Amino acid sequence: MNRTARLCVYPYQCRWRQRQLFDRYLEHHNLTRRIAYEVPFYTSAFNVVAATEMLLIVPRHIAANAARVHAVQWCELPVENLPDHEYLLLWHSIHHNDTAHKWAREEIASIMRKSIFSPLASL
Repeated sequence: MNRTARLCVYPYQCRWRQRQLFDRYLEHHNLTRRIAYEVPFYTSAFNVVAATEMLLIVPRHIAANAARVHAVQWCELPVENLPDHEYLLLWHSIHHNDTAHKWAREEIASIMRKSIFSPLASL
C-alpha cells in the first residue's frame, strides 16, 4: 500500500473547501478517505486531532503554527500539484481612499499577521 493509500485508512475531519481539493486528487487515483465529520473552521479541529487518531489536512503554515500551540504533529502530504493556499482581503474601490476603511483594513491585516493562520506568524 503506497503512502497516499495509507492516508485513507484514518478518519478525517475537514473543511468543505479542502474536501473538494484533496478528494479530487484521491479520486483521480481511485482512492477515497473516510470523513468522520466536517468543521467550519480549523480552530475547532485542533483539539479533536490532538485527542484522537483523526487526521486534518491544513496548509503548511497553519500546520507549523498550530503545532506550536497545540499537541499536534505535522508532516508533508505525499501529494503533488495541490494548489497553494492564499488569503486575500478585498474591498470595493469606492472605499479605497476612505480613512476609516483604510484603518479597518490595516487593523485586520495586523491581526491576521499575528494569527496562527498566517504564513507570517511569529509565535
